[in-house]
Amino acid sequence: MDPVTAVSLASSIVAFVDFGTKLVRGAIEIHASTDGVLEDNRSREAVARDMKRFAARLIAPDTTRLSGQEKILSGQEKALCDLATECQQLSTALVELLERIKPGDVASKRLSLWAALKNKFYEKEREDLEKRLGFCRDQLDLHLNFSTMTSVGALIESVKDNSARLQQLEAAMDELVSLGANEQQALRNLLSLQEEALNATINARILDSLAFDGMHGRYDMVNNAHYKTFRWILGDDDADSESDLLGSVTSDDDSGDDGSPVGSDEDTAVGSDDPEARHRKRSEELRAQHRKDLDEKVERMRSDARARFLGWLSSGKGIFHISGKLGSGKSTLMKFLSDHATTRSYLEEWAGRKELVLASFFFWQPGSGLQKSLNGLYRSLLHDVLSSCPELIPVVLPAAWKQAKAFARGASSKLLDLRESLIREAFNRLVTNKRGPSRHCFCFFIDGLDEYQATAQYDYKDVVQLLCRWADASPLNVKLCVSSREHNVFMDAFSPSQRLRLHELTRHDLTTYVKDRLGGWDKSHQITELADSIVEKANGIFFWVSLVVSEIREQLVDGAGSDLLFAILDDLPMELDALYRHILECLSERNRRKVYQTLAILCIEPKYNSYIDFSLLQYSFFDAYCKDPEFAQRPKFETLRSGADIEKLKKEGRKRLNGCCRGLVDADESGTLDFAHRSVSEFLQKPAIKDQMAAHTNGFHAVDAFSQLVLAEMRVTSRFGYRVYDLVKMRDMHGLDQPPFAFLRCLEAAQAQVIWDQVDNRTDSFEFIEVPIRGYSWEIGVRQPMPEHTHKGDNILEMPLPTYQFPWLKSPAYTLWRITNDPEATNTTSKAVLLAYIALWNWDDQPTYPVLDLLLDRGTITPNTRTRLMPYHRSFYYSPVYLETNTQDGLSLWQLYLITTMHMWLSKRAEILDAATSPFGGTTSRLLRHGADPRFRFSIEVLVAPNEPDAPDTRLVVQEHFSFGDPGCCPETVSVRRRWHPKIPDDDDEYARIRDTAMRCADGGGEISLQDWIRDLMSDFDDKPDLLRLVQEKLGERA
Repeated sequence: MDPVTAVSLASSIVAFVDFGTKLVRGAIEIHASTDGVLEDNRSREAVARDMKRFAARLIAPDTTRLSGQEKILSGQEKALCDLATECQQLSTALVELLERIKPGDVASKRLSLWAALKNKFYEKEREDLEKRLGFCRDQLDLHLNFSTMTSVGALIESVKDNSARLQQLEAAMDELVSLGANEQQALRNLLSLQEEALNATINARILDSLAFDGMHGRYDMVNNAHYKTFRWILGDDDADSESDLLGSVTSDDDSGDDGSPVGSDEDTAVGSDDPEARHRKRSEELRAQHRKDLDEKVERMRSDARARFLGWLSSGKGIFHISGKLGSGKSTLMKFLSDHATTRSYLEEWAGRKELVLASFFFWQPGSGLQKSLNGLYRSLLHDVLSSCPELIPVVLPAAWKQAKAFARGASSKLLDLRESLIREAFNRLVTNKRGPSRHCFCFFIDGLDEYQATAQYDYKDVVQLLCRWADASPLNVKLCVSSREHNVFMDAFSPSQRLRLHELTRHDLTTYVKDRLGGWDKSHQITELADSIVEKANGIFFWVSLVVSEIREQLVDGAGSDLLFAILDDLPMELDALYRHILECLSERNRRKVYQTLAILCIEPKYNSYIDFSLLQYSFFDAYCKDPEFAQRPKFETLRSGADIEKLKKEGRKRLNGCCRGLVDADESGTLDFAHRSVSEFLQKPAIKDQMAAHTNGFHAVDAFSQLVLAEMRVTSRFGYRVYDLVKMRDMHGLDQPPFAFLRCLEAAQAQVIWDQVDNRTDSFEFIEVPIRGYSWEIGVRQPMPEHTHKGDNILEMPLPTYQFPWLKSPAYTLWRITNDPEATNTTSKAVLLAYIALWNWDDQPTYPVLDLLLDRGTITPNTRTRLMPYHRSFYYSPVYLETNTQDGLSLWQLYLITTMHMWLSKRAEILDAATSPFGGTTSRLLRHGADPRFRFSIEVLVAPNEPDAPDTRLVVQEHFSFGDPGCCPETVSVRRRWHPKIPDDDDEYARIRDTAMRCADGGGEISLQDWIRDLMSDFDDKPDLLRLVQEKLGERA
């Protein structure tokens, strides 16, 4: 045997002897013990079992039995639970191993020897378990120590903070105690003022949300009653005596200034024995007696009508109906009554100790949709009542009040979306006393029931029944005065005992009006006869009289004598339609063409329910348009604009209107033009008149003319706003704008410089950028605030530029043309980015892909374009949001797109992304194909859950983390803490999605990738499989 072999053999023998010795000793120890366990193993088992029990206490309970915030663990808590779970598993494995080593029978020497042998066999495995358990225990100690240190630190800081707060509170209490009674009262008053100011802000927002353009438009358009007319209905004691007021026929009425009978000079020269003279005199006496009898009859009717109306005002119930023929002055009377102090005085007798509230609404058939609809009626009456009684707002509109109160301290003056059903419910609550015992009495004046636009759901009969329900629901607190033409549906529904027929009662008012308007005529002795002739022909139609008097006054200016005036009167038609024809036929050809052009503009405006009025200021430019249809686009117009005298231009416009339109078109006090009477609009709808208008407006485009006049007004006043969209939309509907879009470029250039100077000025205070569209502002961008900045309130920049209105037009042709042909359209990052935002997020229908594709294909923007203008999302609206990032040059378009889209997906707009036609796939794929990096991950942590038991009024607060780029090589990170301003119920769908996403982040290791988000969390949409394949492909390219 060689030496090496011998040494090896000797070593093996020694090791075997040592092993055998230890084995025998172990067997003897096991056999001698009572439980068959080695002493070392007994200690190991005790430690392992104790560790197992401790670890079990650190493991989170079954989340299926928890709800809300309890389900969500922070990152540190999750790590601690993971370590505890591993410790428990290792302890369990070690105890099980030690159990396997124990002998089945400690009295058996053979089994004891076998146990000792197993103890040696499993020694390495046991030592490995012990080593891993020791390492895990050390890590657990480290986490517990850190957690304890953090908790103690937070507790110390809390104690310090509470101590400081307590000291401040004590100081404040000492200061309050030291205040005198006057100072304490002043402090209470100050706090009360703050609450009043907040309530006033809430009230104003709700009232503004109820109001609509033209709400009082018809009321303003109705001329005030002549100062000597309609006073009889209220029994005005200051009115002129009846004989003076009515021009009653007396002996003095039939004589001239010298006492001689009124007549021609030839008549007075004829002797009394002349049979012809006697016949004329007898005829005049009969006519005078007839007028006297008629006057007395009308006076009796007026006296009866006055008694009935005043009785109804002071003590009556239900509905009082004022009926009358077309043009009889119903609207003028309703305006007179609703405004007059005597009306209020009588109604206060009816109201007694309750607070009297008056409101009115004037239907207007030629007006906008709301001006002739029930929705407009509800809105207007409710607005006027709540304006007078703001304390009723939270009672009749509780949901809107809560919503407005939640927004009151936000950054927006945004109007509330008050649905028609909500408004109707609120009004019904108001008039039916559902709000409790009434302290108010309401009287509503509603004019022009026949001008309501009937629908399939609500015809005239339905409206009548609705008004009757209002009056019957609370007869002691609600009544209505209504007016209409004498249609059967109204005459049958309302009681004759509470009605006056206006055209039967206005004879004396008409006479007074004519005498006063012709009072400057030097042949004043013939006024009575002329007035009587006009009134006889009028048949109670006030508007007919006003047109005729205007015509006669024009003739008087031209020096017409009495014979000519009576001849003209005899030639005038008695019907309004015939009178309109007569007025038009008597005009010169030039003026007739101008009148028809003016009427054509008035005919097109209401079709769009627009914010654009036809105004006197615009009309002052009408002659300029006739000479040059593009006058407002000319460079020389700028010279006129800079030195324009607005009031002087309005006066010129009124003068031209009166001289041309002869009473067919009128302007209200604000300078808005409209038909002088509804019958004018109806007259223009007759086929023969349409043909005449078409012949006189050949080559005249009413929409283009109106556009130029509005543009001129905008340039002169520098007022743009909502009207720009209405103007662009109107032209778009008529296809007026084609390349090179001269009108739209001029409209844009007139306001663009001022807007872009603000956008690019970092010191400017605006926060939100909005595109005003038809009474609603679409938010398109939010300025990324600096960390030290907070919201300052309603800092909104309106951007009514046609380039940015493309999603709401038939075609984005103008925007596409500008991007392609006008370098100034995208010569700054802000311009290009805002265009991209509108193209990306106009998801009410679909994104505007042609604009987005053009921007990407031309390289105007890329997914990596950096900006500090964030896209708008409502979560940015409620509170200041600062996106903390590890970059200094803003975020990329791609990053902002993903962050905003994720917010949309979490919010109420999720239904857009959840739909089968979701635009997410098409938009995201475009950005990916143009270089967007698909390595995106995000996580959400709920910091404060809403309505926690210990804080029931808390708001939802979440912390969101976003990571972009290679996770192993300094990815860009963004972090944002969001606090929902309004309360979100814990069962709300929006909160549920946020909570579930946060739980997934906690359970799945922290972050959710773009691929996971699309595949696992988003609902199925049409191109979802294609998008997932594209994401995988782009990830492979960057691997």
